[in-house]
Amino acid sequence: MVFLYILKFLGVLLLCILGLLLIILFVPFRYSVEGEYREEKPAGKACVNWLLHFVSLKVHAGPEGKITGKLSILCFKIKDFFNADTEEKDETKDIEIANTPYDDSVFINAEKESETSVADRVEKKPETAFIKAEESEDTHKGKTVEFKERKKTDIFQKIRRAYELFDEESAKKSVRKVLNGVFKILRSVLPRKGKGYITFGTGDPYSTGEIMEVLAFFYPLYGRIVNVTPDFCDKVLSGEISVKGRIYLCRVLFEAALIYFNKSAKLLFKELKEIFT
Repeated sequence: MVFLYILKFLGVLLLCILGLLLIILFVPFRYSVEGEYREEKPAGKACVNWLLHFVSLKVHAGPEGKITGKLSILCFKIKDFFNADTEEKDETKDIEIANTPYDDSVFINAEKESETSVADRVEKKPETAFIKAEESEDTHKGKTVEFKERKKTDIFQKIRRAYELFDEESAKKSVRKVLNGVFKILRSVLPRKGKGYITFGTGDPYSTGEIMEVLAFFYPLYGRIVNVTPDFCDKVLSGEISVKGRIYLCRVLFEAALIYFNKSAKLLFKELKEIFT
């Protein structure tokens, strides 16, 4: 009888663990982010909740640079991040240091001792010592220049080998599969609702255009929500964004498993690791 009770208890425990895993995998994590950047002062807030706010994490960043965060389960606070008590302690320490009297006799004595020690060293060392030191510095500079040149040539050779590897047909297919899986993961993680705008400029039209070329590659991921406007004349960075989304762990883990267990992708990663190590 006791053995049957133990088996029942273990069965109920396993069912509870399995149910909790299924809830974690198939119940989404919902998030919302609001932020703005104006006059070099960022501000915003973010919230992540799960299971109808059963678990929630809130982070708030003010324009003064203060960041607060709170992790709570139901209505109970579990952890308070970026606690203000530590900042108050640091401020009291700074006040105590500022109120201590300043004594410059220690610094004057130290300066005198250093001047006398330097003078003694200069008198004791002959000119040959300075000549040898200059020769050793020249040889050291020559070695560092040679080392940097060798390192550059090695990096260029590795990049060439990687480019030749990606140029093969089998590698192209595996790269396409990996990129397809990564884009699927990003689509499942990125927000579904929201609006925002970003205005940026580097002050150089050429570099601003290069950044826009890179951003154009990721336009299918952000173009539906964020409007990016380049400024080819001035150096500017400002924006505002407000988004909401949800993350299903089952989707993310499924796509990641397809990438990880892909044989062609494994061979590609192995060859890249051999090239860059």
